[in-house]
Amino acid sequence: MNLKPGINTVEVSTGIPCQGVYKDSFVVAFEGVKMYPNPVSRGEILFITTGGIDQEQITVRMYSVLGTRVFEQTVLNTVERRIGLDVGHLPKGVYVVELSTDSFSKSFNLIID
Repeated sequence: MNLKPGINTVEVSTGIPCQGVYKDSFVVAFEGVKMYPNPVSRGEILFITTGGIDQEQITVRMYSVLGTRVFEQTVLNTVERRIGLDVGHLPKGVYVVELSTDSFSKSFNLIID
């Protein structure tokens, strides 16, 4: 069976109509937390795959290179394991993006051009 990261749907049947069909969907975790595209152009959406983070809520913070917090939002970790953020309001530059939950924290460098 060829499973891919994200939502997978499996359908099982015997070919005999009276026995019915079993159908189920499940999530295969991504290998890790990733952020793309990087660099991101103003007006593009920044995506973050949340991989195996099992917390329901994730806090996303962005800091300028001077350490000033320029963005903070708590988002729901959906079954797709992908967050989309509009960074069009931020000026060109280098930023630190921090993802955190009660039990997880990871930071990325981001370039907005």
